[in-house]
Amino acid sequence: MEVFLRLDCCDAKAFFGRPAKTLAIAVVTLSHRKMQEREGRWLKWISGSIMLALGLTMVFRPDWLS
Repeated sequence: MEVFLRLDCCDAKAFFGRPAKTLAIAVVTLSHRKMQEREGRWLKWISGSIMLALGLTMVFRPDWLS
């Protein structure tokens, strides 16, 4: 039995539209100025922490992600 995710027109716009707008704003904002070394280190630390948290969640509590 195959299961398909069906999105109506309005659902698809809400599902893809908001993250796309957020990404576009971030790209435009970050392209207008150069990131300093200190900011880059903070960004790496934050993104690494998020990756670690997601990995630990996938190992120990995968039901939280469904």
